[in-house]
Amino acid sequence: MSLSELLGWGELLTHRQYQVWQAWLLAEWNYPDRTDNYLMSIAAEIRRTLVKQPRSVDANDFRLRFQTSRKKQHRELTKEQATTYSKAAWIGRAGGKVKIKKEEQPPSLRKEEEPASVD
Repeated sequence: MSLSELLGWGELLTHRQYQVWQAWLLAEWNYPDRTDNYLMSIAAEIRRTLVKQPRSVDANDFRLRFQTSRKKQHRELTKEQATTYSKAAWIGRAGGKVKIKKEEQPPSLRKEEEPASVD
């Protein structure tokens, strides 16, 4: 069952309906109801039995916050890096192999060199 069928909005979910739904979630989920408050109180009492300073534990510490996703900010690539990534993507789709120089790789793909072991 799709989200739009679950909400009773027809077959497809429009962008405006999605925005309304996100606004409702933001307003509804950030304000706990009676059941949520009860569960947060139970969790706080359990936590108080396990810590050295029970007075430091508050029921609001167990509140879950709803936030909309943020777009990741991409860093600017040099022309050479963009060309290398584009070539790698196209060659990868074609089934070929491409080697990227270590200095052109983004930091997340670089492998740390392991120290040589002494035998």
